[in-house]
Amino acid sequence: MAASKRNDLTSPMNKFALGILASYLVGSCECIAAQSFYGGIAYSEASTNARANQIAPGATCTNCDLQRDFNPAGVFVGVNWTRYLGAELGYEDFGEVLSFTGTVDGTAARATQDNYGIYIAQKLVWPVSDSVDIYGKFGAIFWNGEIKYRVGEQQPLANADSNVEFTHGLGLAFNFVSGAHVSLEWSQYNKLGDSSIALVRDDKVETLDVDIRQVSLRLWYEFGR
Repeated sequence: MAASKRNDLTSPMNKFALGILASYLVGSCECIAAQSFYGGIAYSEASTNARANQIAPGATCTNCDLQRDFNPAGVFVGVNWTRYLGAELGYEDFGEVLSFTGTVDGTAARATQDNYGIYIAQKLVWPVSDSVDIYGKFGAIFWNGEIKYRVGEQQPLANADSNVEFTHGLGLAFNFVSGAHVSLEWSQYNKLGDSSIALVRDDKVETLDVDIRQVSLRLWYEFGR
């Protein structure tokens, strides 16, 4: 199967995204001595909105709702360059972001899509008090998506795509014990898929563009402050 144009990490858009992000992170590393490091886990309540207009050209789909609620999990590590500036690297396992069981032109059909990704982000912190912070994050996620689709007894169709997209989030963090933190964070990931037109085109299945919005409970421990 030919590679998708969106899978080309050397495209101008992807070069721009990675270049801007790298300049922030490298600049931070060279100019500011690290104040502390941290690592933790996250559990999220998330929902998706797939942007496909149809399952397949000319096909009529019944009971094929492409929106889904699910529970991603993740791990992350980070560094605080100062009280106000940091950087974070994390892994998000979104799991099954899209799933439907319905009928296409009267024949039973099923599709599922799984996504995961590695993100890197700049973190800006506004201390409210010694134990409460408000923070924002912006960066990029390298995502991978895997799609499976089957109609009736036909041979299942499958495909995988990957790309880089921007991500951002806002959070409220509490330091409840020395070094131990808990936060509530809202984050968004856009266009984690290859197609915004149809699930099946030219007898090939494509990952669908999905926007993921999630609220996460995050627990982490900070070293060195």
